[in-house]
Amino acid sequence: MSGSKSVDERKDHEIFHEYLVALEDKSELYDHFKQGTLADYAAGRTPIPNIPLSKRQKLYEITGLDIFKDDFDPSEFDPKKMISGEQSRHDLKSKLKYDGISIRQLSKNLNVSRDRLTKYLDDKPQSQDVKETIERGLVSYFSDEKNDTAVVQNLGLVNKSLDALAEKPDSVVSLINGLYASIDGLKSAISEKSPDQIKAELLVDPETNLESRIGQVTTAIEILANQVDYFREAPQDEREKLAGKIDPELWGYVTGILGRIDRPAGAETVLRLLDRDNLGKK
Repeated sequence: MSGSKSVDERKDHEIFHEYLVALEDKSELYDHFKQGTLADYAAGRTPIPNIPLSKRQKLYEITGLDIFKDDFDPSEFDPKKMISGEQSRHDLKSKLKYDGISIRQLSKNLNVSRDRLTKYLDDKPQSQDVKETIERGLVSYFSDEKNDTAVVQNLGLVNKSLDALAEKPDSVVSLINGLYASIDGLKSAISEKSPDQIKAELLVDPETNLESRIGQVTTAIEILANQVDYFREAPQDEREKLAGKIDPELWGYVTGILGRIDRPAGAETVLRLLDRDNLGKK
């Protein structure tokens, strides 16, 4: 009996691997993807469904392989159809990526843990109560999204009145327009600075109150968590690039101190091991 698999038995990454082996001129692929990234796809280290939609579309455009084709239109996603089986959990993932909605953001809106939502998206077993809670939340969430779209579409009916009010110097609309002008000026000022200049200004430690300091820490953590949601399923080369940019000593300092922040003198052990004044300066 032959050990070869039929076309229907091959996994997606195996199909791509065979395509790469047979392809003599890989220059067009290398113009858009690193060799290591393509190797991850072909070996199954990065599952085909986890490849970002824009990259899958480029791979389909170059290779013509159906494994990269995504006929699903994210704007057509309907949670009720997914619950009934007409659409899949993969379609929901495509919708989230298309709309730029992170798992963390959606879990907060649905009032469920990220772990439970991730298991639901991956179609892993969990209690019926949790599943129903998530599905009720999805129906409500995407219904609200459609209502928000309808509101935006009807804003044109209000614009004429706003334009008339804007001509009055003391009106609220006029003041808001002045605020927008200030924001535009701020954007312009930021665009003229290099990333290093902006970073240097943000790291200045000005006199500020406690609530502001707490807000800066919690906001930074939330931003970090949102980015981790992306890198968790990112291609191997992107994860390696991120790892190469992280200062392990600075990261150890932050996690070590925050993990003991509510303990009297709890940070002393961390401080004995690390030189805070020189962290992040390598």
